[in-house]
Amino acid sequence: MLEPIGIALLVMLLRATDVSLATLKTIFVIEGRNGLAPALGFFEATIYVIAASLVFRDLGNPFTIAGFGAGFAMGTALGMFLAGKLGLGSVTVRFTKSGDAWELTEALREASFPLTTFSGGGRDGPVSAIQLNVRKRKVPQVLAAARPWLSECFVTVGDEPVQASNTPAVIETLKRAPGVSGRWCRGRCIRSLKMGFGTLCPRAEGGA
Repeated sequence: MLEPIGIALLVMLLRATDVSLATLKTIFVIEGRNGLAPALGFFEATIYVIAASLVFRDLGNPFTIAGFGAGFAMGTALGMFLAGKLGLGSVTVRFTKSGDAWELTEALREASFPLTTFSGGGRDGPVSAIQLNVRKRKVPQVLAAARPWLSECFVTVGDEPVQASNTPAVIETLKRAPGVSGRWCRGRCIRSLKMGFGTLCPRAEGGA
């Protein structure tokens, strides 16, 4: 009895390892890291073959089959966790501000963030929009550079999710911004950010 359970635990650990490597490999492929992606692919495939061989050796053992599935689920979660901790991937940050945003634009450029600006119109008149694409780990630095204007802006961090590793730093950066009361749109924005939707809408002191 102990041997089948031990093999099942081994299969689970092997699968958790190879799936987490697969998650990181996919991100590295997208980012064009030609050295890391193939290396991770080699270890991923090798570990997978070992885990699969243990399962196929005794298909009548329900423990190893369950361990195979549990390892896949665990590896998916672990891969997402590691990707978040490492700040892998890029994200689009957008600032929308009523009127002119020249000072904010210059502050971001002085902080060495390439960006694109747009002019538009809103309900109350002209609107300026700023869009930049940065590494996820750089999001707190972007918001720190924009801190004096955050209370005047509607800020979105997306379209792709902001991982948990960035969330505390982003929230703390916004909390330290002048004029931000922390009334985070009745709490919806912090919850959305933690869930990965990435919408930030600070309210100025005395705001609704």
